[in-house]
Amino acid sequence: MRRKQPSFLFLLVILFMAVFVSDFAVQRKKTYNSH
Repeated sequence: MRRKQPSFLFLLVILFMAVFVSDFAVQRKKTYNSH
């Protein structure tokens, strides 16, 4: 069961990266719209 921990961590990192990229894209869009 301990082997599932690394998988969970990997999933968490992927999720965090996805949120970060999404936020970055939204901010970029906002900047483009503001200009």
